[in-house]
Amino acid sequence: MQEELKRLEKSSWEIRLYGNNSLVNSVKSQHFNIYDWSLASDFPDYTPCFESPHVNVLSNDQVDRAYIRIQCILRLVSGLRIVCDKQKVVASDNDITLVEGIYFKKMRAKENLDILLEELENPFDEKVASLLCSSNVSHHGSEEEDFFNIIVRDSSVREAITLFALGEEQVLYFLINAYKILEIIKGEYKLKNRSNKLCRDMNSKPIPDYLLDPLNEFQGFSRYINSKDGSGIFSRHGSKDSFPKNQKPSHAKMREVLILAIKSWLNHKSEILYNRNYISKS
Repeated sequence: MQEELKRLEKSSWEIRLYGNNSLVNSVKSQHFNIYDWSLASDFPDYTPCFESPHVNVLSNDQVDRAYIRIQCILRLVSGLRIVCDKQKVVASDNDITLVEGIYFKKMRAKENLDILLEELENPFDEKVASLLCSSNVSHHGSEEEDFFNIIVRDSSVREAITLFALGEEQVLYFLINAYKILEIIKGEYKLKNRSNKLCRDMNSKPIPDYLLDPLNEFQGFSRYINSKDGSGIFSRHGSKDSFPKNQKPSHAKMREVLILAIKSWLNHKSEILYNRNYISKS
């Protein structure tokens, strides 16, 4: 497999991360790598770096796409780590480095909305994803490894984690993104909304209670989220409903329930795909 990846590789791109080298080897996946240059004989460097085989398939003249793609993948990694109650990972600057042997060339990408929208939808190279996903169904997967493989395979999960991570980057977008995530999940299971409660019906896909319960708890916030009182100028329907202070859910509470719903969703997919459960059902 490594030989096949090497054949697909056209360049070597990396970005630097905030933090120390405790991040190195703490996050594992075939789809990306966090490392440092501490073993470099001439100029050891303990700053953690991030790379991905999905980016290294891009040639050295594709700077804009390489930078946008590596940032989109890093955002998915960071969003998933927050869902898994781990330390988030953040780029330390706005540059991308092209590594050519012993030479490091820092490059600055230009903004490109068309490329950004394409990469937000799917930053994973089709050939690399096919190669890695066909070889990573093992009996020794970890929670993060299994969940990230699901992100690569499943466009709905990819969209939800991207929306969640963007809401973490800018709290202003948390509510509208969170509601969109709820819509994605309940749409996947074909749940019905009866009196603001999500219910199974004859057309619904099987859904475990450990996922339906947090979805319903978050559904209970939907009226507030869609109101002018909750989301201000971003309110979905422009509702002018007002809520007494003691009836307004806190950002911390809504975030807690949303994270549980996302993690439960990923866990259910892990049970189906890998027969591995990471949430206690007791």
